[in-house]
Amino acid sequence: MRSLNELEEYNKSLFYKLKVAYEHFQIGFFNNSSILFIGQNPGNPFTEEQRQKLLSLKQCTTWKEYENKYTEQWKESIFGTVIGKIIDNNWNDISFTNYIKVPTLNNTLPGDDLISEYTPIILRQIHLLEPELIVCLGKFVGKQFNLDESYKLTKWFGLPVVMFPHPSYLQRQGTQYMDNEIKRMKSFLVNISMYEQCF
Repeated sequence: MRSLNELEEYNKSLFYKLKVAYEHFQIGFFNNSSILFIGQNPGNPFTEEQRQKLLSLKQCTTWKEYENKYTEQWKESIFGTVIGKIIDNNWNDISFTNYIKVPTLNNTLPGDDLISEYTPIILRQIHLLEPELIVCLGKFVGKQFNLDESYKLTKWFGLPVVMFPHPSYLQRQGTQYMDNEIKRMKSFLVNISMYEQCF
Protein backbone atom coordinates (compact mmCIF):
# COMPACT_ATOMS: atom_id res chain seq x y z
CA MET A 1 0.00 0.00 0.00
CA ARG A 2 1.19 3.48 -0.80
CA SER A 3 1.11 6.17 1.83
CA LEU A 4 -2.45 7.41 2.25
CA ASN A 5 -1.08 10.95 2.41
CA GLU A 6 -0.81 11.20 -1.36
CA LEU A 7 -4.35 9.89 -1.79
CA GLU A 8 -5.59 12.35 0.81
CA GLU A 9 -3.97 15.25 -1.03
CA TYR A 10 -5.53 14.09 -4.30
CA ASN A 11 -8.98 13.79 -2.70
CA LYS A 12 -8.60 17.19 -1.08
CA SER A 13 -7.92 18.82 -4.45
CA LEU A 14 -10.88 16.94 -5.92
CA PHE A 15 -13.11 18.21 -3.11
CA TYR A 16 -12.43 21.85 -3.94
CA LYS A 17 -13.08 21.26 -7.65
CA LEU A 18 -16.38 19.48 -7.07
CA LYS A 19 -17.54 21.92 -4.38
CA VAL A 20 -17.51 24.74 -6.93
CA ALA A 21 -19.61 22.83 -9.48
CA TYR A 22 -21.94 20.61 -7.42
CA GLU A 23 -24.12 20.85 -4.33
CA HIS A 24 -24.12 17.07 -3.82
CA PHE A 25 -21.10 14.86 -4.37
CA GLN A 26 -19.19 12.07 -2.65
CA ILE A 27 -15.45 11.48 -2.91
CA GLY A 28 -15.19 8.48 -0.60
CA PHE A 29 -13.57 7.44 2.64
CA PHE A 30 -10.26 5.62 2.60
CA ASN A 31 -9.38 3.95 5.88
CA ASN A 32 -7.56 0.83 4.75
CA SER A 33 -6.27 -0.85 1.60
CA SER A 34 -7.57 -4.33 2.46
CA ILE A 35 -10.89 -3.93 0.63
CA LEU A 36 -12.16 -1.12 -1.57
CA PHE A 37 -15.94 -1.23 -2.06
CA ILE A 38 -17.11 0.73 -5.11
CA GLY A 39 -20.70 1.86 -5.62
CA GLN A 40 -22.31 3.41 -8.67
CA ASN A 41 -22.94 7.03 -7.67
CA PRO A 42 -24.62 9.03 -4.89
CA GLY A 43 -28.40 9.00 -5.01
CA ASN A 44 -30.61 12.05 -4.90
CA PRO A 45 -32.49 12.52 -1.60
CA PHE A 46 -36.02 11.10 -1.43
CA THR A 47 -37.23 12.57 1.87
CA GLU A 48 -37.22 15.97 3.52
CA GLU A 49 -34.92 14.60 6.23
CA GLN A 50 -32.41 13.48 3.60
CA ARG A 51 -32.60 16.89 1.90
CA GLN A 52 -31.94 18.67 5.18
CA LYS A 53 -28.95 16.45 5.89
CA LEU A 54 -27.48 17.25 2.48
CA LEU A 55 -28.09 20.95 3.04
CA SER A 56 -26.08 20.73 6.26
CA LEU A 57 -23.10 19.49 4.24
CA LYS A 58 -22.87 22.88 2.54
CA GLN A 59 -21.58 24.30 5.80
CA CYS A 60 -18.50 22.07 5.63
CA THR A 61 -15.49 23.97 4.35
CA THR A 62 -12.82 21.24 4.31
CA TRP A 63 -12.67 17.83 2.65
CA LYS A 64 -12.20 15.94 5.92
CA GLU A 65 -15.11 17.69 7.58
CA TYR A 66 -17.33 17.10 4.54
CA GLU A 67 -16.45 13.45 4.06
CA ASN A 68 -16.69 12.60 7.76
CA LYS A 69 -20.15 14.12 7.96
CA TYR A 70 -21.23 12.60 4.63
CA THR A 71 -19.93 9.17 5.65
CA GLU A 72 -21.88 9.19 8.92
CA GLN A 73 -25.05 10.02 6.96
CA TRP A 74 -24.22 7.41 4.32
CA LYS A 75 -23.85 4.65 6.92
CA GLU A 76 -27.60 5.00 7.57
CA SER A 77 -28.43 4.38 3.89
CA ILE A 78 -29.16 0.96 2.38
CA PHE A 79 -25.57 0.89 1.08
CA GLY A 80 -24.12 1.65 4.48
CA THR A 81 -26.46 -0.79 6.21
CA VAL A 82 -25.56 -3.68 3.89
CA ILE A 83 -21.81 -3.05 3.93
CA GLY A 84 -21.92 -2.55 7.69
CA LYS A 85 -23.42 -6.01 8.10
CA ILE A 86 -20.85 -7.55 5.74
CA ILE A 87 -17.93 -6.11 7.72
CA ASP A 88 -19.56 -6.21 11.19
CA ASN A 89 -19.29 -2.40 11.24
CA ASN A 90 -15.49 -2.52 11.32
CA TRP A 91 -15.30 0.60 9.19
CA ASN A 92 -11.60 1.19 9.79
CA ASP A 93 -10.88 -2.07 7.94
CA ILE A 94 -12.25 -0.92 4.56
CA SER A 95 -12.49 1.91 2.08
CA PHE A 96 -15.49 3.02 0.02
CA THR A 97 -16.11 5.30 -2.91
CA ASN A 98 -18.49 5.67 -5.84
CA TYR A 99 -17.37 5.23 -9.43
CA ILE A 100 -19.28 8.39 -10.38
CA LYS A 101 -18.94 11.05 -7.71
CA VAL A 102 -22.19 12.95 -8.35
CA PRO A 103 -25.90 12.00 -8.56
CA THR A 104 -27.67 11.61 -11.89
CA LEU A 105 -30.94 13.22 -12.94
CA ASN A 106 -33.82 11.12 -11.57
CA ASN A 107 -31.26 8.58 -10.31
CA THR A 108 -30.85 7.06 -13.77
CA LEU A 109 -27.78 5.05 -14.83
CA PRO A 110 -24.76 7.27 -15.53
CA GLY A 111 -24.21 7.97 -19.22
CA ASP A 112 -21.03 7.78 -21.26
CA ASP A 113 -20.22 11.44 -20.53
CA LEU A 114 -20.08 10.85 -16.78
CA ILE A 115 -18.20 7.59 -17.23
CA SER A 116 -15.58 9.36 -19.33
CA GLU A 117 -15.31 12.21 -16.83
CA TYR A 118 -14.97 10.10 -13.68
CA THR A 119 -13.08 7.02 -14.87
CA PRO A 120 -9.68 8.78 -14.65
CA ILE A 121 -10.57 9.88 -11.10
CA ILE A 122 -11.49 6.42 -9.80
CA LEU A 123 -8.43 4.94 -11.52
CA ARG A 124 -6.23 7.49 -9.78
CA GLN A 125 -7.79 6.69 -6.42
CA ILE A 126 -7.25 2.95 -6.99
CA HIS A 127 -3.66 3.55 -8.08
CA LEU A 128 -2.89 5.55 -4.93
CA LEU A 129 -4.70 3.18 -2.56
CA GLU A 130 -3.46 -0.09 -4.10
CA PRO A 131 -6.30 -2.16 -2.57
CA GLU A 132 -5.79 -5.85 -1.92
CA LEU A 133 -9.34 -6.50 -3.20
CA ILE A 134 -11.86 -4.45 -5.16
CA VAL A 135 -15.54 -5.23 -4.56
CA CYS A 136 -17.86 -3.84 -7.23
CA LEU A 137 -21.40 -3.31 -5.95
CA GLY A 138 -23.88 -3.93 -8.74
CA LYS A 139 -23.79 -4.53 -12.47
CA PHE A 140 -22.96 -0.98 -13.53
CA VAL A 141 -19.72 -0.95 -11.56
CA GLY A 142 -18.98 -4.56 -12.44
CA LYS A 143 -19.22 -3.72 -16.14
CA GLN A 144 -16.52 -1.05 -15.77
CA PHE A 145 -14.19 -3.80 -14.48
CA ASN A 146 -15.23 -6.33 -17.16
CA LEU A 147 -17.33 -8.38 -14.73
CA ASP A 148 -20.66 -9.93 -15.67
CA GLU A 149 -21.13 -12.50 -12.90
CA SER A 150 -21.42 -12.08 -9.14
CA TYR A 151 -18.97 -13.83 -6.79
CA LYS A 152 -16.53 -14.70 -9.56
CA LEU A 153 -13.08 -13.54 -8.52
CA THR A 154 -10.87 -12.38 -11.36
CA LYS A 155 -7.92 -10.08 -11.99
CA TRP A 156 -8.10 -6.52 -13.27
CA PHE A 157 -4.69 -5.07 -14.11
CA GLY A 158 -3.18 -7.40 -11.53
CA LEU A 159 -5.67 -6.57 -8.75
CA PRO A 160 -8.24 -9.10 -7.47
CA VAL A 161 -11.76 -7.87 -8.26
CA VAL A 162 -15.22 -9.31 -7.65
CA MET A 163 -18.81 -8.16 -8.12
CA PHE A 164 -21.42 -8.38 -5.35
CA PRO A 165 -25.15 -7.76 -5.91
CA HIS A 166 -26.32 -4.16 -5.61
CA PRO A 167 -27.68 -3.38 -2.11
CA SER A 168 -30.87 -1.86 -3.56
CA TYR A 169 -31.48 -5.06 -5.52
CA LEU A 170 -31.08 -7.07 -2.33
CA GLN A 171 -33.53 -4.83 -0.52
CA ARG A 172 -36.15 -5.31 -3.25
CA GLN A 173 -35.91 -9.11 -2.86
CA GLY A 174 -36.96 -9.03 0.78
CA THR A 175 -35.33 -9.40 4.18
CA GLN A 176 -34.68 -13.15 4.06
CA TYR A 177 -33.04 -12.96 0.63
CA MET A 178 -30.90 -10.00 1.68
CA ASP A 179 -29.79 -11.71 4.89
CA ASN A 180 -28.79 -14.84 2.97
CA GLU A 181 -26.78 -12.83 0.43
CA ILE A 182 -25.03 -10.88 3.19
CA LYS A 183 -23.99 -14.17 4.76
CA ARG A 184 -22.70 -15.29 1.36
CA MET A 185 -20.69 -12.08 0.95
CA LYS A 186 -19.19 -12.41 4.44
CA SER A 187 -18.25 -16.02 3.72
CA PHE A 188 -16.65 -15.00 0.43
CA LEU A 189 -14.49 -12.36 2.11
CA VAL A 190 -13.49 -14.68 4.94
CA ASN A 191 -12.39 -17.32 2.43
CA ILE A 192 -10.79 -14.94 -0.07
CA SER A 193 -7.38 -16.55 0.34
CA MET A 194 -8.83 -19.83 -0.98
CA TYR A 195 -10.07 -18.06 -4.10
CA GLU A 196 -6.74 -16.34 -4.67
CA GLN A 197 -5.03 -19.70 -4.91
CA CYS A 198 -6.65 -20.01 -8.34
CA PHE A 199 -4.21 -17.44 -9.73
